[in-house]
Amino acid sequence: MIETDRLLIRPFRDEDRVPFAAMHADPEVMWDYERLFDRAECDARIARYDDFYRRLGFGRFPVLDKRDGVFLGYCGIMPTPDDHPMAPAVEIGWRFTRKSWGHGYATESARACLDHGFNQCGLTEVLSYTRNDNTRSENVMKRLGLTFLHDRSWTHAGHPYVVYIARR
Repeated sequence: MIETDRLLIRPFRDEDRVPFAAMHADPEVMWDYERLFDRAECDARIARYDDFYRRLGFGRFPVLDKRDGVFLGYCGIMPTPDDHPMAPAVEIGWRFTRKSWGHGYATESARACLDHGFNQCGLTEVLSYTRNDNTRSENVMKRLGLTFLHDRSWTHAGHPYVVYIARR
């Protein structure tokens, strides 16, 4: 379990499935994927996140408001798939409910997850990437102090992606 002043970041539980699926069914939240995820896809993602956590000690986790336990989104570190343009690598990512935007939760949770990855799991570098038109996520990367990697940019489905790195 990871805690910050405002947030609780812990492994997934059954009660997280409904808000996780609702977040992935919101077109505003999923604009960068250009499609929504159904419940089966969401459940499969949670299973994958849990598997990484059990095997590696890190993964993606629900981010909850510490005051009332409300699901705000998810954040965490995962290995990239073998066929990913950044592979082999470990990357940090996040996604938050629309009503959670603009409160600094992504930056706060990502900072805590990076600290966990570096100090508890022994990671030495973590990548972060996003479509080049996702200014909200790129601004989080900048607030975290990540370094832009000019030579690691790539394109997927016609969209250029920018890549940043955090080093221990």
